[in-house]
Amino acid sequence: MEERGLMERLEWQKERIAMEREIEMLRRRRLRTQQRPESPEPEPSCVSFKSDWSNDHFINFKGEQPSAEKR
Repeated sequence: MEERGLMERLEWQKERIAMEREIEMLRRRRLRTQQRPESPEPEPSCVSFKSDWSNDHFINFKGEQPSAEKR
């Protein structure tokens, strides 16, 4: 009878240790997600368009093709 009680206590200890490990793992996971920003900051965009008045044609950004006369 005494041996059965000892076995039950050992099982309870094993379960408790497993639960404590699970809790610790969840705490670490939560800390990692809290330390990460929700969304990364956007990278600055450095696009430069130089004006070139020496060109005799214009760029049509609407996608229409210039006629052969204008070329």
